[in-house]
Amino acid sequence: MSQVITASSPDNPGSAWPSRLGRLLTSSWVIFASLLLGLYLGIFHKDLSQAIGPFGLVYLALLKMCLLPFLISAITVSLSRLLRTHAARSSLKRILIVFITGVLLCGFLGVGLGALIGPGRDLDAQARATLGAIVDKSPNAVDLEISLSQPPTPIVDERGFEKIVMQVVPDNIFHALANGNSLKVLFFAIIFGAAVGFTTRDVSDSFSTTIETIYHACQRVIAWVNYVLPFALCALVASQIALVGIEPIVAMMRFIAAFSLAALVVLLGSSLVIWWRVRHRMSYLQSLIAMREPVLIAAGTRSSIASIPSVIKSMTENLGFDRTMVELVAPLSITICRYGPTLYFAVATIFVAELYEIHLGLEAYLIIFIGSLLAGMASAGTSGVLTITLLSMVFEPLGLPLEAALVLFITIDPLVDIIRTVAIVYPNCAAVAVVCSPEEGWGERVSDVPMAAPRSSLEAAPAE
Repeated sequence: MSQVITASSPDNPGSAWPSRLGRLLTSSWVIFASLLLGLYLGIFHKDLSQAIGPFGLVYLALLKMCLLPFLISAITVSLSRLLRTHAARSSLKRILIVFITGVLLCGFLGVGLGALIGPGRDLDAQARATLGAIVDKSPNAVDLEISLSQPPTPIVDERGFEKIVMQVVPDNIFHALANGNSLKVLFFAIIFGAAVGFTTRDVSDSFSTTIETIYHACQRVIAWVNYVLPFALCALVASQIALVGIEPIVAMMRFIAAFSLAALVVLLGSSLVIWWRVRHRMSYLQSLIAMREPVLIAAGTRSSIASIPSVIKSMTENLGFDRTMVELVAPLSITICRYGPTLYFAVATIFVAELYEIHLGLEAYLIIFIGSLLAGMASAGTSGVLTITLLSMVFEPLGLPLEAALVLFITIDPLVDIIRTVAIVYPNCAAVAVVCSPEEGWGERVSDVPMAAPRSSLEAAPAE
C-alpha cells in the first residue's frame, strides 16, 4: 500500500516553511528591528519615508476593522461569565479600586515632576524666539493673531457635564460603530454584557456561543493582519519621524524630556508591579520580555486600542493570568484608564504656564491635578490632535491661552504620541496584573510565542 503524504506530514519538507515564515514575521525581535529601521529611514530618507507611509495606514485600517467587534465580543462574553460567578462583587470592587488608584497616582506624579523639573522655567530669549517662530510659520497657525509674548487671555470652554455624558452614552450603537467611537461602544458592551449575565442560561447559551464565534473570528483576522506588522511598523514609524523633523524637537526638548521622564517613572513602576505578581515563576527580565509585543505595537501604531489583542495574548500566554478576567479587564482598563494623557495634560499645562511666566501656587497645582484627571477621563476614545485639544479643560480655569500652545504641541505630537500611547498600554497591563489572578499549573518557562490567535476557552477547536 502506497504511503499518502499529507500537507502536515513530516515527510513533506515543504510543509514547514509557511509556519516558520509566520513565526519569523511575528517574532518580537523582527518587530523591534523594523522599528529601528523605521527610525533610520525617517531621519535619513525622508522622501522614501513619506512614500511608504500609506502602507502603514492600510495596516491600521485593516486592524481597526476588527477591533470594535473584538471589543464588544470580548467584554460581553467575559462580563456575562463573571456576573454568573460567586466572586463577581469582589472582582468588580477590586477593578474599581485599582483603576481609581492608578489614575490618581499618575495625576499626582505628573504635577509633582512637572513642578520639580520646570519644563518651561527660565527659558532663554533664543528658545522663546524659536518657539515663537514655530507658531508663526506653522500651517496650523493660520488666522491666529497670538504669540508667545502676548499676555494670556481667558478661554471659555463650553464643555459641560451634559456634553461629556453624551460622549459616553450612545443614542445609536450602529452609528457609534460606524464612526469608530470606542468609548460609546465600550459603554454599550458593558451594559449588554451585564444584561446577558443576568439572563438565564437556557435562554442566553446559544447567543453566547455566537458571540464567542465572533470573538474567535476577530482573533483569527487580527492574527493574519499581524503577519505584515514588521513592514507596516517600519512604514508608520518612518513617516512619523520624517513628518516631525529636528527643529521642533530641539525647540520643545525640555517639555519632551520632562514628559518622557514622567512616563519612564510610570513605566518602571508598572514593570515592577507586573514582575511582583509573577515573581515566583520568572525573573524581572523575563517579565519584561514577556510584555514586549504590546509595547512595540503601541509605539508603532500610536493606538492603545490596537494593542488590546496583544495585551490579552501576552498577559495570558506569556504571564499566565486567568484568561476570562484578562479578557474583561484589559479592554476596560485600556479604554477608560488614560494614564498617559493624564501625565501629558499635567506636564503640558505646567510647561505653558511657566512659558508665560505665570506663578503657580498650591491652588493652581490643585487645579492642574483635578483638571488633568478630568481631561484624562474625557480623552477616552480620542487620539492625536483630539487628545491635545482637551488641554482646554485644564487651561480654562487657569486663564491660559490654548491657540499658540496647541500649535507647538501639534507640531511634535507624532513623536510625543508614541510615548503617550505606551504610557497608556503598559500601566494598564500592570492594572490587569493586580486585578487578575495567575492560572494554577501554568508553566514556569516563558517562551517566545509567535503573535497568533491565542488559545482560549473562547476559541473553537481547529478544523481537522
